[in-house]
Amino acid sequence: MQNLKEFASKEKTVSQEEMHAIELNSYSIGISPIQLMENAGNAVASFIMENFRPKNVLVFCGTGSNGGDGLVAARLLSKYCNVSIILMGKQIKGDAALSNFYAVSSLRSVKLQYYEDLDKEKIMEEIKKSDIVVDAIFGTGFKGELSGIFKEAVNLINSYANRVIAVDMPSGFSKESKLYVNASYTITFHKLKEGMEKLDNVIVKDIGIPIEAELIAGPGDVYKALKPISEFVSKRERGTLIIIGGSKVYHSGPTHSLLSASALGSLRVGAGYVYLYVPHSILNPVRSISSNQIVKPLGSNYISFSEELKKEIERAQAVAIGMGITKEKPAQQACLKIVKYALSKGKKIIVDADGISAISNIKGNKNILVTPHDKEFYRFSGTKLEHESEGNIYERIKVAMKVAREKEVIVLLKGHNTIITDGKNVKINMAKASNLSTMGSGDVLSGIIGGFAAMGSSLFDAAVAGAYLHSKAGEVLKIEKGNHIIASDIIDVLPKLLVEFDKV
Repeated sequence: MQNLKEFASKEKTVSQEEMHAIELNSYSIGISPIQLMENAGNAVASFIMENFRPKNVLVFCGTGSNGGDGLVAARLLSKYCNVSIILMGKQIKGDAALSNFYAVSSLRSVKLQYYEDLDKEKIMEEIKKSDIVVDAIFGTGFKGELSGIFKEAVNLINSYANRVIAVDMPSGFSKESKLYVNASYTITFHKLKEGMEKLDNVIVKDIGIPIEAELIAGPGDVYKALKPISEFVSKRERGTLIIIGGSKVYHSGPTHSLLSASALGSLRVGAGYVYLYVPHSILNPVRSISSNQIVKPLGSNYISFSEELKKEIERAQAVAIGMGITKEKPAQQACLKIVKYALSKGKKIIVDADGISAISNIKGNKNILVTPHDKEFYRFSGTKLEHESEGNIYERIKVAMKVAREKEVIVLLKGHNTIITDGKNVKINMAKASNLSTMGSGDVLSGIIGGFAAMGSSLFDAAVAGAYLHSKAGEVLKIEKGNHIIASDIIDVLPKLLVEFDKV
């Protein structure tokens, strides 16, 4: 990993969504939530004691992770000064925060009160007599505007506090919010959050999040790619994916791709429509095994470009093309025309298999994702890669980045260690199973990515999430079926993996 450090993100600012994804990835590699919470609370307590040596500290704690950070800070500060906690609610969320609540509750040196049990005069009195007020009500998960007791508490803090230290982010703060805690200092963790540039006295503290949490694909990347679905949304609003593939020679590729996109996109991720366009010569066989999908004809023995397809592309959010089209001239020419048209309409385009060679001379404007294995990468770029090994991942990343920059595309270079890059940013998916090297597996991956992209994810995020989810399916199937899997097995296991994200 030492050589790979140079590929870690150089961005100094992250969005709230990105920060949560980084935290989820940290958990997946063994850095527990309670570990990060302890480190965060310690950073706050250390800053206060090193700079102010207060006698009386009042900590406002919410009931989530930010409140848990505040509880840790309160416990550590109680060794040196008088500490009071005002808890904003009585239902603590999350095991880590609950564990720290129990720890603080057992301390006689800490005064624990509930906001709802206090009158306004008592709260004002507590604030005024405190040398420092710690704001740990809301962190990066806050959205919207403050209301109810939270709005009241923030107004009281802003009106009467002598000095305020905000934990991670001033409560109520967002790029749009009008009311938030006026913090004297904000102790934020890992990196600045979007919008915090306009705040004064923001100090970034390391809490032990490793480089791998940003560089290696993980569950946080699936969280980022999945988009919430409103109970009132229509099918069209949930996104449309068009899959174009097949020929008189092949049909399994696009079928598997469609099934994966439908299962993940329509039923799991939430894409409302998935259309599969195949040549007329295989239309009926594909329809016969695609009972839940819309299958339409396109060309005779090979794919073609039509006026009807133009209209469908204009309505869609994403297009996946190339699976099973062959390298025959009519198919290659049609693929190039389709990709150029989709590109002109600003669509997100996933190009796989035989489609990759068709677009080797195109500039993608970062709206094209190519998903080659080594031979397809050579046909696309003219660059021959050494056979993958643990020792040459560094060189493979450099080459993939160079090609992505020159051709203005996003590259997903398949392998045991799959590399995703747009020429600037890099993610690596390190698979733990070797059973996915089977026919149609890569086509399923394209469908998964297409489902994410149609639903609203960026192409880069969709590719990273798809690669991780695909390999995770391989891990599950390794236990159930060893190395004896077929592509449709991957589709069947996706719901078991995705249901966990309903809870995030």
